[in-house]
Amino acid sequence: MKTSYESLVDGFSIGAASSFTDVARAESLSAPAVVCFYKPINDYIFFETSQPEGQVIPMEALDSPLFGPFATYISTTDPDIVTGDKMRVEWIAIDGSAFFQSLPMEVIKGEPLWVPVPVEEIVKFEAKHTLVTYFHLSAEGGEDPSPSTVVFVAPALGQKPTIQVEGVVDGVLDTVAHPNGIVITITSIENMRNYNGIEVLWKQPQDHWVDRQRVMTVDPGKNTVFVIQPEVYSKHVGQQVRVSYHIYLGAKLRSHFLWDVSAGILEFKLI
Repeated sequence: MKTSYESLVDGFSIGAASSFTDVARAESLSAPAVVCFYKPINDYIFFETSQPEGQVIPMEALDSPLFGPFATYISTTDPDIVTGDKMRVEWIAIDGSAFFQSLPMEVIKGEPLWVPVPVEEIVKFEAKHTLVTYFHLSAEGGEDPSPSTVVFVAPALGQKPTIQVEGVVDGVLDTVAHPNGIVITITSIENMRNYNGIEVLWKQPQDHWVDRQRVMTVDPGKNTVFVIQPEVYSKHVGQQVRVSYHIYLGAKLRSHFLWDVSAGILEFKLI
């Protein structure tokens, strides 16, 4: 029996998730935040942070029709900010190799300000640690900088490997030969970082989820290994199994940036 690798298109997995504005209403921000419009929920979402990267923006999101436009978010609840003031945003690569400055935008007191940042400007900051700052331009004169937010535009991940399931030969896995568990291996991926995550799903027919495991890629230069316990597969001898893996491109396993891997699906029969 031939092992089956299902051919699907790589891309972002769409799922329900909370919006940025839900979070922003709960907590006033004194520093800017980089956000993007996420079309599946028709609202802005924010990019989570890691250390030392800061807010992580996956390059894949810049090329996806699901995301955009991109913006720098500014809270206008500070007592010193009044209607008629203006804000100007600057992105500066820490090594000085890239720079972006927006046009000033007028403030309506209490209303969040979304300062657009074109994709063609963001890509200039690929692989660079960047400081994002806004400048409060008072209608009465004066220019005050905000605290800066550190941002990292993460290079796109390299070629995604096929999933390796121990013991699968010609589309069949002999469970008797693996009484203590089965090892699943995802070999290392170029540009993977320690804030990324990998998730493995073990499913039976009719989309029945039997096991789900996910880990952070704390040592991205090494293979990522999962162990499927015998309790997962011993009850399903004679059935087909589908095993797949997915990658979290952003920080903190943010579900908006879960990437489906076409090479990461393997089907076989348990005997």
